[in-house]
Amino acid sequence: MGFSKFRAAVVDLWHFSSPALIITGILSFVTAWIAPDTTLRTIEAIKPFVRPPSPEIRQGLVFLGLDKLIPVITAFIFVLVVYLIRRTAETVGGMIPPHVSIAPANIATRVIGNVIEKRLRVHFRTDSDQELWDRALEYASSLNRGKSQAATNVNGLRRLQTVEYEAWLRCKFVAAWVVISVGLEWHSSAHHRTNVARATLLFFFASVAALIYFFRYLSAWKSYVWAVMMAAQVGMVEDPNELDAKALQLRVPDNKDAFFSPFSLS
Repeated sequence: MGFSKFRAAVVDLWHFSSPALIITGILSFVTAWIAPDTTLRTIEAIKPFVRPPSPEIRQGLVFLGLDKLIPVITAFIFVLVVYLIRRTAETVGGMIPPHVSIAPANIATRVIGNVIEKRLRVHFRTDSDQELWDRALEYASSLNRGKSQAATNVNGLRRLQTVEYEAWLRCKFVAAWVVISVGLEWHSSAHHRTNVARATLLFFFASVAALIYFFRYLSAWKSYVWAVMMAAQVGMVEDPNELDAKALQLRVPDNKDAFFSPFSLS
C-alpha cells in the first residue's frame, strides 16, 4: 500500500469515526455536568458488564488461541457502540422540529443565469422547472467520476450537504438531551436537584450550533444544485444545436414560483 492510499484510508476512517466520537463525547459531558448523580448511577449499573474476562475465560481463550483477539473485539464493540449512539442521535434529531423540505427544482432556475437557463431548456427540450432539474440531475449522475471535474464537484457537494444535514440533526438532539438530562437528574437525585444555570447555558450553545448548521445545510444544498446545473452544461458541448438561435425562439414559461421559497419549514 502506497503512502497516498494509506493517507486516504486514514482520512476515510477519520471521517467515518469522528462524528460518532464527537457526539459521544458531547453527550457524556452534558450528562456528567448537568446530571452528576445520574452519571454515577449509570456507571455503577454498567460496571458488571465491563469487567475484564475472568481467569477461567481467559484460560479458555488462550487454549483456543483467541486471547490475542481480545483488544480487537473490545475495539469493535467500542466502535459499534459509538456508531449506534451517533445514528440514534441523528434519527431522534430528525424527529425534532423544525423540519425542512427543499425543492431543488425551484432552486435550479435561481442559481444559473437566464442565458444558461434558456440554453438548458432548449437542450433538454422542456419548459418545466421540475423536468429541467430531473434531466440535469440525470445527466450529471451519468458523468464519469474519475475523468470529469464536474462530476467530482457534484459528488463532493452532495456529500457536504449530507454532512451538514447530519450535523444539524445531532445538534438538535444535543439540545433535547440537555432537557432530558435535567429531567433524569431531578428524578435520580435525593432532593430533586437540577442545574438550571448549566442546562440553560448548554441549551443555548446547542441551539446556536443547530442554527449555524441549519444555514450551512441550506447553503450546501444551493451549492449542490448549482454544481448539477453547471455539470449539465457539458451536454450542450457534446450536442451543439445552434443553441443561441433556438434560445431566442424558445417560449419562456411564466414563473409561477417567482415568490415561492424553495425552502419550507414545518
